[in-house]
Amino acid sequence: MLYMERMFSRARLVFLLVAAFLLPGCGSSEARSRAPLTVVTWNIEWFPGRSPKATPEQAREHMRQAQAALRELDPDVLLLQEVRDMAAAVELCRAVPGLTVHVTSDFPGSSQNLVIASKLQADSGWFDRWRAGPVHPPRGYAFTALQLPRGHFLLTYSLHLKSNAAGNIRANIAQRNESSRQLLPHIEKMLGIYSRRGACAVLVGGDFNTSVEDQRFQTDMSLRALLAAGLQWTFTGVPFAERITVPAEGSYPDNTFDHVLISGFGKPQARVRKYPTVSDHRPVVVGIGDFDGPARFDAKAGFAALQPTVPEALEASEREAIRRSIGREAAVMGRVQSVRSPGGKITFLNFAGSPRGEFVGIIRTANLPTLLEGFGVKDLKDALEGRNVELRGVITSFRGTPQIEVSSAAQLRVLP
Repeated sequence: MLYMERMFSRARLVFLLVAAFLLPGCGSSEARSRAPLTVVTWNIEWFPGRSPKATPEQAREHMRQAQAALRELDPDVLLLQEVRDMAAAVELCRAVPGLTVHVTSDFPGSSQNLVIASKLQADSGWFDRWRAGPVHPPRGYAFTALQLPRGHFLLTYSLHLKSNAAGNIRANIAQRNESSRQLLPHIEKMLGIYSRRGACAVLVGGDFNTSVEDQRFQTDMSLRALLAAGLQWTFTGVPFAERITVPAEGSYPDNTFDHVLISGFGKPQARVRKYPTVSDHRPVVVGIGDFDGPARFDAKAGFAALQPTVPEALEASEREAIRRSIGREAAVMGRVQSVRSPGGKITFLNFAGSPRGEFVGIIRTANLPTLLEGFGVKDLKDALEGRNVELRGVITSFRGTPQIEVSSAAQLRVLP
C-alpha cells in the first residue's frame, strides 16, 4: 500500500506540472460534460517513423499523417501503443485541442511505449513493468484514473501484450497469459481504492496480439480471462469483416488483435477506422454514453479462466515429451540428483536420469527466501537432494535446455 501511495503522489505531481506548463486547457468543464465520450485505442506502429530506424524525414511525415488522422478521430480518451517517448506523444496530441497526455511509459531498452491521453482530468496514474514469474512478459501496463462527472472515476489501462512476430507461439501465449494473471489483481486493487471515493468504471484497451476465434490461440486465455472477470467486449455482435484491426499480410490472415473492454457503460459497440498510411493496425473507436456503473469485476473468475489444464506429470527423463511441451504449462517429476549454485545467481535442480542439457529446474537468488520460508527450511540442498519432487510451471528453453523456473513454493512439491 505504501508503494501505491508513493506512486499516487508522484503521479499527481507529474500531472500538475504537465497541465501547468506544457498543456494548457486540459480537463475543461466542456470536455468533462461531453457525452458520449469517444474512446480510441491504436497501435500506431513504431511512432514516429513506422520503423525503429526511421529517418528524421520519415518521422516528420508519420507525425503529420498521424495528427491528421487524430483530428478526424477527435478522441476524448486515447490509448496508444508503440510510441517512442513522451515528447512524441505530446506533439501528436497537440493536434486535438484539450487532449492531454497523462502517462507515457518508459520501458528500459524499448521504444514501444504506452500512452494514455484524455480530455478528462486525471486524478493519478503511472506505468509499470510486468514482474518476472514462471515467464517474464515484455513491457507492462499504463494506468490512469480519469475523473468523470458527479465524482465518478474511469480506471483506464493501455496494454501491448507479447507479439507473435518472434519466438515460439506457445511461449508467446504463456507470456500473454502471465500479463493477464498480473493485471487481474491490479484492477481489483484499484477498484478497492477508488471506490472509497466514488463509483468506478473500468476501461482496458490496446493491442492484445490475440483474438477470440483464431484457432492458433485456443490456449491463449489473456483476453478471455478479462471477459470472464466481467469486462464487456465492445466487438460483441460486430461481424468479423467489420472488426479486422490487422489486415492480412504474407502468411498472417486478417485478424482482430486490438480490443476495448469496458464495465460501467452498458454494452457499447466498437467500430474500426482505416488509416493504412499511418499504421499496420487500424484504430478501434468506441462511443460510450452515460455512466451506469459501478463496474462489475470478479478477479477470481478471471483467475479461474487462466488456470491451465496441466496433464499428468512427465518424468524428468522423458526428453522428447518435455521438448514438445516447451511454451506450455506442465508438471515434471523426478528424483533430485543435485542442488547447485555455481555462479551464485541461480540455483539449479538437476534430476536423475536427465543428463545435462535435457531438463533442469532453476531458482533465482531473489526467490530463494520465499521458497525457504515456504518449505520451512534453511538450506534447499538438504531439503531436496535425493528426494522425489514435482515442478509445475511453463517449460521454457535456455540455450537449448528445457527448464522450469520456480519462483514460489506452490510450484514445487516434495513427493512421498
